[in-house]
Amino acid sequence: MNFMTSAPSASLSGIVKQYWAMEACHDSSEGHVQRIIPTGLSDLIFYKSSTPKCSDSKRDYIGNIVVSGQQSTFYDLLICGELSLFAIILTPAGFTRLTGIPASELRDNSVPLNYLLPEISSKLEDLLFEANTFEEMVKVAESIFLSIIQKESLGYASQYDFKRMSSPIKSMTMTFEDASLESISSAACMSKRHFERKFQDIVGLSPKQFIRVARFQKALDMKSKFPEITLAQLASECGFYDQSHMTSEFKKFSGYTPGEYFKICEPSSDLFN
Repeated sequence: MNFMTSAPSASLSGIVKQYWAMEACHDSSEGHVQRIIPTGLSDLIFYKSSTPKCSDSKRDYIGNIVVSGQQSTFYDLLICGELSLFAIILTPAGFTRLTGIPASELRDNSVPLNYLLPEISSKLEDLLFEANTFEEMVKVAESIFLSIIQKESLGYASQYDFKRMSSPIKSMTMTFEDASLESISSAACMSKRHFERKFQDIVGLSPKQFIRVARFQKALDMKSKFPEITLAQLASECGFYDQSHMTSEFKKFSGYTPGEYFKICEPSSDLFN
């Protein structure tokens, strides 16, 4: 399996978190099942070969570029044969900033990009097929994305809205505590009701849901960095009420208990990488 990663340019760092590409082949007639868990991020995936089959009937894995919104739970992909993909991982508010579409409309859903932005999808797909290397794919994505954000007509929310959300998002990925919405909304200079609505439209999850996903992702990140940490220590360090609470959240977001998950999967966090 070949795996490559690249950081975005400074101009796109508020929209794109990371680019990565992977090539693999699963020869088994039964294929390989990949569990997809909530990351606090959305993404665009370009499939150069065939697209996988999805266990969630609400998700449309058809076409060569599939965009997936924020997740509140897990789902599975069945991968058969050759897999060649280029992934564009977006920041928590990146989808809305890039597409001009409220992120709440794509929550727990995956659709072909050409359903949302047909002209951009067609251009991006053509140029990615022409690219011969990972570096060329990154340049293609950067060029198209930079041209998009320079067009004011695509902005669902104003630059001011995104700036007001940046501090609460950063805070939620650092404290992992159920801070009062009053204090968070006050820091963003919004009423509680307006903040909840605007946050959900821009990020795709409610503030409390985002904190839960961030806490889950932090547990994966900490386990990857400190393999010997006990589950009790992990729960305490990541802001869970206790180990039982962490177990409940892991089952919600991955379908496994923490012990089961760490035996089956190599812990890593897209949100904190």
